[in-house]
Amino acid sequence: MALVNVGLGLFNFALHHYLAGSFGFSAAIAIALINIWCAKMNRRRQQLEQERHRINHIVEEMKLMTLDEQMKALGLARENLKRVAASMGAKIGKDYDQAFVKIGHYKYDVRPHNIYRQHEHANDDNIDATCLQIRPMPYPEQIASVLLLLRNDPTIFDRWAKHDKYYA
Repeated sequence: MALVNVGLGLFNFALHHYLAGSFGFSAAIAIALINIWCAKMNRRRQQLEQERHRINHIVEEMKLMTLDEQMKALGLARENLKRVAASMGAKIGKDYDQAFVKIGHYKYDVRPHNIYRQHEHANDDNIDATCLQIRPMPYPEQIASVLLLLRNDPTIFDRWAKHDKYYA
């Protein structure tokens, strides 16, 4: 189409119809710009399609857990928390969302993302706290992991608190 307009523009210039020739060239330039824009949009559409295909492939590779598998994992995490708590003499909250343990002269209240520490002779107002981010896993598994870490090295609480910007 652009070539036809260029040809008509040249023909009109040859016949000394300059206004008609300039319109023909303008139309040819407009059509060429539209074609360039359409080609650019097609390339972008193809890139987006490839990206979507890549993301779908990654999701399929991950084989995301079904609800039944998630419930089995949660049950296993609860069983593991029971075992860890029993070996340490810790008490577990009724929803498996917190655990209480005494290590040395300190009492710890371990919850998902938060740990509270109180000296055994301190009053209820003197509580140290820190937060902890652990990779995504069921809450009972997080609590069991923290209990094991505290049992192996109670000073780890101070290191976590040192890096916690909200620690007072």
